[in-house]
Amino acid sequence: MTMPPPVPPGPQPQGPTAQPGFGPSSQPGPWAQHGQSSQPGPWPQAGPTAQPGWGGQAPPSWPGGNPGPGPAPGQAPPSASPDTLGRVAQILCPILVIAGLSIPQSGSVGWTDYTLWAVFAAVMAVAQLITLASRRDPAQANVLRMIATGALVAYWVVIVLPGISSNGGFLQTLGVGCAVVAAWLGGARR
Repeated sequence: MTMPPPVPPGPQPQGPTAQPGFGPSSQPGPWAQHGQSSQPGPWPQAGPTAQPGWGGQAPPSWPGGNPGPGPAPGQAPPSASPDTLGRVAQILCPILVIAGLSIPQSGSVGWTDYTLWAVFAAVMAVAQLITLASRRDPAQANVLRMIATGALVAYWVVIVLPGISSNGGFLQTLGVGCAVVAAWLGGARR
């Protein structure tokens, strides 16, 4: 037999307004002797699935019986498709490469230190977007994407890799990595 919790001395709230959201109860619970309701009013009543701690009721559930957001039982959670990931990588590639070329490091930027290589890298990075937006044959777009990615990897090995510890080198590495991911996923779509 369980005992109700001790009541602190002093005036206690009485009636149905003692606890907001709780209505009068037809079944006495451990709080009934103190003028408080033991059952929440707006939640549905449950029979044999009642659990202790809810005044003889089952815990509340979502309206309509839906357990909440997420996949239904027996279904796998949704995941991003390779096509979507490839497109995101193609969009991020020029952003990261151009940002890496534009970040000043020790008073210099890539655009002024190695101008032709910087223009070459920017053009090859923007080519990733061209293949994304082109209405050409997908096989031709894939070939252009592979050529641009190969050129970016060569640029990365020759120019970025020796100064990879810089902030600009880090961003350019991420940009070239996005191009490689896009090319890999684009090749998987063929």
